[in-house]
Amino acid sequence: MNGRARRIASQRLSCFERSERGVRIAGLFLSSAVRTEMGVPKDFLWDCPALKRCFVPDLPRPRACPSELAFRSAARQPGSRDRRRDRASRDQSNLDQVSGAVRLVDSIRAELAPVRERLLSHPYLAAVEQGRLEALQLRSFAGEQHAIISSDLRSVAHLVSRFGGAFFLDILAGERAALEALPPFAAALGMSEEDLWDYESVPGAQAYAAYMAWLAAYASDAEVAAAYLVNFEAWGENCGRLSRALMGRYGLHREQVAFFDLFAAPAGSFEKRALDVISGGLARGVSERLVRRAPRLLQGYELLYWDTLYSSLDSTLSGGP
Repeated sequence: MNGRARRIASQRLSCFERSERGVRIAGLFLSSAVRTEMGVPKDFLWDCPALKRCFVPDLPRPRACPSELAFRSAARQPGSRDRRRDRASRDQSNLDQVSGAVRLVDSIRAELAPVRERLLSHPYLAAVEQGRLEALQLRSFAGEQHAIISSDLRSVAHLVSRFGGAFFLDILAGERAALEALPPFAAALGMSEEDLWDYESVPGAQAYAAYMAWLAAYASDAEVAAAYLVNFEAWGENCGRLSRALMGRYGLHREQVAFFDLFAAPAGSFEKRALDVISGGLARGVSERLVRRAPRLLQGYELLYWDTLYSSLDSTLSGGP
């Protein structure tokens, strides 16, 4: 570097240092001789915009690191931009599918809101909460649930064999836990496990389980996921109310109402996984009409279950259903 260039560089760096005093700058590459002679630290920034205005002439730009060179090389390869664009398009498509599933489920919930209200305000629940039922009258609930859960356990196992996935595996684990938690409740009512197996169900109470078996055999995973997602909300809320009433009115202990607490527990990631299954089904061409139908029928059979239980009580309880 000749004397004139050195003086220009010195003046520009001095100007830069005065204007940027107190700002940490790292990375300007200067040759060792110039760096030593001018007292420029090794950790000056080369790419600072202010420093570019103070560019020292006749000095090469620093060589990029190997990882940066590899990135630039990959970016220049034919088709790399198309691949990035395709990936972004797929991500947007997946987001649109999930959004479509959310809108569909919200629409189904709104459509079935009157049925949900009938479930939550059912007279059978009110009778239990008011302590108007005897232990003998509660036995039908335990007996019917034993038959339903035993059937649903097989239905969900079939769903796992058809579709696999964490969503159905979690439901299978829940059904098994429910079947194991039911005997303590039955025992509190004076029923043995043999009594549960010997219990004779009534048709209206088993329509839910029969339709669930049909769904497991013939429906798509999206239909089943939508049916579970909509139905489990009201069922879980009712189970929570029954748990509190059985402990408060009938003196049952926590382990004796564990069956109800399992369904009343917060759903966690259940809704997200259900929506993923639904969106995947819609993307494959599953009809929205079928996805709407399954929750509507299952929720209707749920209401029929409660109606049947209530109608089987002594008619003197409230003058009939």
